[in-house]
Amino acid sequence: MRVAYSLTLSRNILPAENYILYVNGKPVCIGGLRLKLNNYWKRHSGNIWYKTRPSERGKGYATKFVELLCERAKELGMREIFAQCDIKNKGSNKVLINNNFTIYENTLCKGWDDTNFYKKTLF
Repeated sequence: MRVAYSLTLSRNILPAENYILYVNGKPVCIGGLRLKLNNYWKRHSGNIWYKTRPSERGKGYATKFVELLCERAKELGMREIFAQCDIKNKGSNKVLINNNFTIYENTLCKGWDDTNFYKKTLF
């Protein structure tokens, strides 16, 4: 029997690096750094994304993880990076503010009153 597969990649798949933060051998955060952005990712995520294990939230791991993602972006020569989160997500908003991200108006997302859009200049 012969099986043929067809794979069509979305035009929204862009170069990215993904990471896991381990503490004492236990994964506590996962996330990534999108190396380029198109309009889709400017609307729906930004350059960075991260998630923290629920049992490990509030311990500073996400703040450290985002700091490391920012350092990696700077190593790669990125000058500015973008992120976003739900306006009600107090933890994620705090993580981004702790890493010197500032809120900006994303003109691609007018009327998105439930989302905070952040950017950070690296150089």
